Order: sequence, then C-alpha cells, then structure tokens
Amino acid sequence: FSIGVSANVVFCLMVMLPLVLCSAMASSSDPDYFSLEPNDINELESSQNRNEQLVLEIRQKPKTLLVTILIFNNLVNISITIFSTYIMSMMFNLAVNPIAAFILNVVVVTSLILLIGEMIPKVYASKKSKSIAILMAPILKALIVIFKPLSKIFVSSTSFIDKKLVKKTGSISLSDLSTAVDIATEDGSSPEEKN
Repeated sequence: FSIGVSANVVFCLMVMLPLVLCSAMASSSDPDYFSLEPNDINELESSQNRNEQLVLEIRQKPKTLLVTILIFNNLVNISITIFSTYIMSMMFNLAVNPIAAFILNVVVVTSLILLIGEMIPKVYASKKSKSIAILMAPILKALIVIFKPLSKIFVSSTSFIDKKLVKKTGSISLSDLSTAVDIATEDGSSPEEKN
C-alpha cells in the first residue's frame, strides 16, 4: 500500500460529511412520519405552527413521501460511495491488492453508511419522532417538489401494481371471515367444513 493525502482527498471528505448527514436525516424521516402516535397527530392538528401543519400536509400522501425519501436517500448514498471510492483510489494503490480494495470500498464504506446513515438515525428517530418530523417538514416539502416528476412515475407504477394485486387476491368481507372462523372453531363441524 502506498498512502497519500492530497487536497482532493480533503475536499472529498469535506463533501462526504454533509452527504452522510443528509443520509442520516433522510433515514430518520422515514420512521418519524409513519410512526406518529394518535396523540401527536391531535396535537399537530390543534397547532397553528406552519411546520406542524406541514407535517400533516406531507402525511396526506404517504406513497409520495416514502418514494421521495427513498429517491433522495439512494442518490445521497450513491454519491457517498462514489466519493469514498475516489478517496480510496487516491490514498491507496489498490491495483496491487484487489482484495483490500474490495474490503475498503464495499465492506467498510457500506458498513459506515448503514451504521451512521441508516441504523443510528432510525433508532434516534423512533424516540423523537414528532420533533424530528416537525424539523424535517420544510426540507421534505422542498424535496417533494424537486423530485415530483420522478416520484410521480414511481407512485403511479406502484398504484398499478396495487390494483393488479387487489384483483388477484380478491376481497373477503369481515362477515365472511367471521363466519369462517365460527365454522372452524365449532365442535360439531366436520373436517371438510373446517377446511
């Protein structure tokens, strides 16, 4: 290995830090909006705060929200991977040892992205979901606007898939299900009826 740190490496590291922060923010937004307690929603509905009202507005289109978060998070994580690969190639002569290149580029970087950009923010967000949802509301609203053309394509394609699945699975009413449970639990029912 030949190790060297240049101005390009320092610049890339300085760009990567905000990208990791963006990844963490996107990852924490996902559980925030989808795990708000009914009490939190009631408090938001009674509030006059613009960001709190924005949380409710964003929650009205959960598919758009989820797709926007996923698009943004994937773009950020891809950018982190590109920068980290460039940094590794600048600091180390990876052509000499391709196994070390694989370990550095894939295992180490992926583990850091998962730990710092995904797992820790989700754990933290699960404890502070309302406050993080309010904090992220203006940022998410801006991202929804920016990624609207792309997210619209994904949302419409998932709606198409949802419709196909509903047609294939059919629908069972609550009364049909209740009758089936009664038949299956009756002592006098024959094995054929229970099946």
